[in-house]
Amino acid sequence: IACGQQPKANADAAQTNTPAAYALANTVDPICDMTVDNTVEDTAHYNGKIYGFCGAHCKESFKEDPAKYIKEYESRRSLTG
Repeated sequence: IACGQQPKANADAAQTNTPAAYALANTVDPICDMTVDNTVEDTAHYNGKIYGFCGAHCKESFKEDPAKYIKEYESRRSLTG
């Protein structure tokens, strides 16, 4: 695991203010490249999209400069296909 955190199941959507099932704009955490899915608890909204994170640390890093991390994420995706 890249950042040392485990994804958490979204057991109680009311706690996170995010629906239990939602469409993420990413399948990989844009900070640490860990695989994420629509059950993660840590999400952030940016430019009308929902991004998922492996944990709070990566989410907080993203929130500091989302444009930077989205650009890097998109660049890595284009290299890997």
